[in-house]
Amino acid sequence: MKPKARRYVAIILRILAWPLAVIIGLFVLFNAYGVAEQAYQQEGLYNSALLLSIWLSAALLFIALVLLGHVLLDDSEQNLRSRKSFKFAGGLAVGMAAALVLSLWLEDGYLGRQNDAVNGITNEFEAAVVQDHWEETYTHFVGESLYCWPISDTCLVATRRWETDIQFTPKTLQALVAEAGFDFPVEGLCLSRNPPDMSSEHAQCEASGIVGEYSVTISALNYDDKGPDKLAITVREADG
Repeated sequence: MKPKARRYVAIILRILAWPLAVIIGLFVLFNAYGVAEQAYQQEGLYNSALLLSIWLSAALLFIALVLLGHVLLDDSEQNLRSRKSFKFAGGLAVGMAAALVLSLWLEDGYLGRQNDAVNGITNEFEAAVVQDHWEETYTHFVGESLYCWPISDTCLVATRRWETDIQFTPKTLQALVAEAGFDFPVEGLCLSRNPPDMSSEHAQCEASGIVGEYSVTISALNYDDKGPDKLAITVREADG
């Protein structure tokens, strides 16, 4: 590479890599704290370790690019020490790039399994208790992703809602919950607690419990005490 071109490449690498390395380094520290916290709670270590691996390999990759920039900027490139530095930085960059790709691939598989598990619960609930003539009026799903940090609130949540022909009582809701295969107690009298002019839907009664790693809530919703209720299920990652 010609000296002038080498200098331009080196400057670009140094301008881009240092700020990115600092920013990603902060994410590494953030996830390291998350790993330590979840290690203390004895849960979620696999995903936390993957996140830490992703950000650590990314930070080291950009640091390696910085080193390459310094070497390329060095006029004594033919010097033995310079060649060794170039090989070290290049090897580090290649290794960290490979580690980053592998970590991202493993994380994508993990997140996919989490998302499939949550959607599986709602789909099984629908197959077990939802009647064909009930209209689905609402569906919402936010899957796990890389911006859901180990110490932050979970992003993983799925909600589905149907218009039924039932005005639920605690007994009928309990029977439906049992039919779905859940052993959750029903809380509430299935009566409106909102004033007559309240226009928003609310849970008249609900049953909540834990299924594996997930929190499941089944609710009867309505504006008031009149007419059929809506049935809703919400599944999210259970708190540690």
